[in-house]
Amino acid sequence: MTRFVDVHVHPPTERFLDVTLAPFVPGLGRAGHPLDTASVDELAEHYRSRDGRAVLLGWDAETATDAPPLSSAHVADLVRAHPDVFVGFGSVDPHKGAKAISGVAEAKRLGLVGLAFHPAVQRFDPSDRRLGSIWEV
Repeated sequence: MTRFVDVHVHPPTERFLDVTLAPFVPGLGRAGHPLDTASVDELAEHYRSRDGRAVLLGWDAETATDAPPLSSAHVADLVRAHPDVFVGFGSVDPHKGAKAISGVAEAKRLGLVGLAFHPAVQRFDPSDRRLGSIWEV
């Protein structure tokens, strides 16, 4: 039985912390909580041992941050490794136009069940009418 679902998990894997978030990690670690990396197996065991599940989020804010994304494909790989514990949400950078729209379809094809958007980091207004085609897809 699942006791809880953590609905907002950025996987603390090397790929995310040491590549995608690398420019931000020093500032995040100053809050007194060091950001330690974990393997996908360690992360799964963390939730499994507590009878929990985790919604893993992709992160694509490349246009606004110049940081490489944590792709939907990578999140799908993590979910496939431990489908009993993980559920995946992809991410698209809304500034990428047609590439963002195709990214929505790719996330679905990969078996991800939703999309994560981070308007403050991605620097966009969700009510911007120019993004309507992304919301439609």
